[in-house]
Amino acid sequence: MTPFSATNVVFTAALRSTEEVPPIANAEASCTGTATVTIEPSTGATHKGKFDVELNGCPADAEPTIMHIHDGLKGANGGVVVNSGLVAGEWKLTAGGGRITKESPTIGTLLLANIRSNPNGFYFNVHTKVNAGGVVRGQLQERR
Repeated sequence: MTPFSATNVVFTAALRSTEEVPPIANAEASCTGTATVTIEPSTGATHKGKFDVELNGCPADAEPTIMHIHDGLKGANGGVVVNSGLVAGEWKLTAGGGRITKESPTIGTLLLANIRSNPNGFYFNVHTKVNAGGVVRGQLQERR
């Protein structure tokens, strides 16, 4: 396991529609974005997480519904391991873009250690009403 420092653990992801599996081929293919996931270290078995996400370049009627971290290498789909708590209708884009911050209830110590040991083995994605399987995606990178 990777030991915790006194500072937050931060992961970033460049979100692109071309990274979805399969790549997006409809009007929402223009969407791009960034995600920053900040984990507050604790001495307990779970840690608090925060998601700061920005989307832009989307069609004006794009509707984000959910977003989360999945276990999966580039080019492969995987299961959700950390849910952001976003629900459909909560995030309204303006002119095809916008930002949102969501708090994650908990991230387990073992999961966090696994993500830190291989961040590229995990990805962050945002789903929309039109692209229920995901509209933009990016592999995690730890900011050091």
